[in-house]
Amino acid sequence: MAEYKFARPTDKDIEYVAAHLRQDNRQELAALYGIGHELDVLKRSVRYSELIGCFYINGVPAAIYGVRSPAAICSVKCVWLLMTDETLKHRLVVGRYTKRFLRAIVAAYGPMSNKVDAGNAEILRWLRWLGAEISEPVQCGIYNLPHREFYFDERILKEG
Repeated sequence: MAEYKFARPTDKDIEYVAAHLRQDNRQELAALYGIGHELDVLKRSVRYSELIGCFYINGVPAAIYGVRSPAAICSVKCVWLLMTDETLKHRLVVGRYTKRFLRAIVAAYGPMSNKVDAGNAEILRWLRWLGAEISEPVQCGIYNLPHREFYFDERILKEG
């Protein structure tokens, strides 16, 4: 049986997750920042987040997540999650923990949002299952590609 644990990520954990990102997560970062910047983006996300954590499966870092303060022109905090392929073997557990985390941070911090590549069907399906409200596509990122904003608010607290 697998062992699941949460802790603050170390520099080695950050490097491991960046090097072993799921392809759909790699696609997300490439669409926003360009190819080959995974480690820099993850380090920056960890550095500027007010809440961060690492999810371990059998002692190996499988996901790093966090909550960032909003940009100057936005009042909603940014929630993010980057996962390795190992999470695909533990979808049910990862899904349950993600929903619990989202409910806890929305209850503590208020609404959360971020953007997703409009062509990333797997992540869009995941976000809908989590209870996100998803916008129509808007252009953004280094390549000005279509992205959809996703949003979690108090409605996620009422879901079963």
